[in-house]
Amino acid sequence: SSGAIFPDPAVEIDKRPLTSEQKWMQKNWPGYHNGVNLGGHLVIENWMFMRSEPPFSDAHLQLDYSKVPMYNNNMWSSAMLAQSEGSLRGSARQASKILWCHMDKYYTDAILDEFAEFGINSVRIPVGYWLFDHPELFPDDVWPVPLTTGSKPYGVNPEGFLTPGTLALSNIIVKLWNRNMKVMLDMHALPGCSTPHQSYAGIECAPTSPNFWAGLAEEGISNPAGDVHSTTRAKDGKTWAEVYEKIALERVVPYIEFINSLLPDAVVAYEMMNEPDLLQSDASAEAIRNSTVDLAVDMMTLENVAFGLNDGAHNYPTEMMSDDILEYPEHRDRYWLDVHHYFNWPAMCNVYEDPNYIDIPCVCSANIPDTPHQYEQGAWAGFMKKGLLNKGYRLYIGEWSAGLQVARNCNNPTKLPNPKQAQVMWRAQKLSFLSQYLQYKGLAAGGQSSFLGEFYWAGRMGHNWNADPTVCCCDKDPNWVDFEWWDWSLINMIRLGLAQPLSEMGWTPATLEQQKNKTCEGSFLINCGPF
Repeated sequence: SSGAIFPDPAVEIDKRPLTSEQKWMQKNWPGYHNGVNLGGHLVIENWMFMRSEPPFSDAHLQLDYSKVPMYNNNMWSSAMLAQSEGSLRGSARQASKILWCHMDKYYTDAILDEFAEFGINSVRIPVGYWLFDHPELFPDDVWPVPLTTGSKPYGVNPEGFLTPGTLALSNIIVKLWNRNMKVMLDMHALPGCSTPHQSYAGIECAPTSPNFWAGLAEEGISNPAGDVHSTTRAKDGKTWAEVYEKIALERVVPYIEFINSLLPDAVVAYEMMNEPDLLQSDASAEAIRNSTVDLAVDMMTLENVAFGLNDGAHNYPTEMMSDDILEYPEHRDRYWLDVHHYFNWPAMCNVYEDPNYIDIPCVCSANIPDTPHQYEQGAWAGFMKKGLLNKGYRLYIGEWSAGLQVARNCNNPTKLPNPKQAQVMWRAQKLSFLSQYLQYKGLAAGGQSSFLGEFYWAGRMGHNWNADPTVCCCDKDPNWVDFEWWDWSLINMIRLGLAQPLSEMGWTPATLEQQKNKTCEGSFLINCGPF
C-alpha cells in the first residue's frame, strides 16, 4: 500500500448478535443483500433537505425550496464557511462543528437499530472523493486549510470542499459492523464532477470541458453559467481522471485494507462511479471504461472485495460494458453490476391508454426472464441479452424506491404521495427482487444466486433535519404526510407499517409464488397533470 495512514475510528468496536429478523433472513434468503442506502449523509443532495416553511438556513441544511433549487456539497461547504468572519482557518474550525453534527447524528444509533430489527443486513454508503483526498497525494496542490488531526478532523481541499477526511466514514462503518450489516462503498461524487447538472455530483458542472471527462484539474470545473469553478490545484498538467485514479489506488485501496483489517469483511464492495454522465453524452466510452472496468482491475490487489459498475452514460451502454467485462473472465466474481430501478419517472410499466396507468403485475415481473416484461428496464436488459446473469455474474439493485411521482397529480387534492400506493409499490418491487434471487439461484460462485439483492433509496430524508450544532436533530416526523418525498425514506415506511419485515409477511422461497396473487394486482392512474 502507499503508506497512507488513516485515523482509528472513534466508535467502540462491539459486534452484537444478529437480530431475530437478520437471523430469519439468513435462514430463509441466504446471501441476499436486504439493503438500504445511507443517502444524505456523506454526500448531501438538494431535494432531500428541501422545506416548504421556515426556519431556513443553507448552512444547517434547512433549504428553502423556492430559493435554492440547486444545492450540493460544494455550496454547503461555502455556506458553512460563511457563518463566521475572519481567517479561513478560523471559519473552518467553526464550520467543522456543523459538519461533525451532521456526520455524527444524521443517521442516529436509534435509526440504525430500527434497520437491524427490520432485517437490514447490507448498506450502500454514497461517498464523495473529498473524504479520501489528502494534501500528501499531490504535494504541489494547495489546500486552503490543510486537514487537521484529532477526534473531529477537518480541512478545505483545493475545490473548496470542507472535508472530515476518512474518520466520519470509519465511524459509521463500525456502527454498521456492530449491527451485522455489510458495507458497499459507492463513489457518488468524483473529482472534477462526473455527472453534469446533478446535485449528488458534489458540485454543479456543465457537460463540457473542463470536468471529470475532459480537461485538466488546474483549469477548474465548468459550470452551467458558462464560466468555471476555480481550484487551487497545481499547474502540472494532470487531468481530473488522473486525480481520481491516484485517489482510488493510493487512498481508497489502502483505506479498505485498513478498515477490513480492523473489522473483518466489513467492506464487501466498492462501486467505481455512481450514474456516470447520467443523461449526458460528453463522456466517451473510452473515458468511462478507463475509470470503471479497467481501473477496477488495478484495484483488485484488494482481497475479497468486489467492484460495482453502474450504468447511466449514453456513450457506454450496458451491452458495450458487458463486452468489456467478458474480456476479463477471470474476474467474474469481482465485477458486480449495479442497476438503478425507479418507477418514479415516466418509463417502466406505464400504459398509455385512456386513462394512462401504471400496471402493478408488470412492476412485479419487470426484467424477470421469460415474462412479457423481461426487457422492461433497458440497462438491465442489456446485461441479460449478453447472458451475464446466466453466466454467474452478480447483479444488484443499487437504488430503488416506492416513490411514484408519475401518479401524484392523480392523488387529488393533495398531489402528495399516497400511503396505499407507497405500500403497493414497496411490496410489488420487493417481491420482484426476491423472485429474481430465486430465478438465478445456484448460477453464481459457491451455489449463490446471480441476483445479490437491493438497496432502498434512502434510509431517511432530511426535511426535518437541523445541522445547527446546538440543535443537531431530528428524524421523528409528525408531519410526514405534508412532505412530497416522504415515501423515499425507509425509516418512514417502516414506522408507518408500509414496509414490513419479510418474516411478518411470511415471504419465504416456498410461499413467494402464492403471495403474487394479492401483491401483484391492479393499477394506479398516472399523468393526470404536469409531472
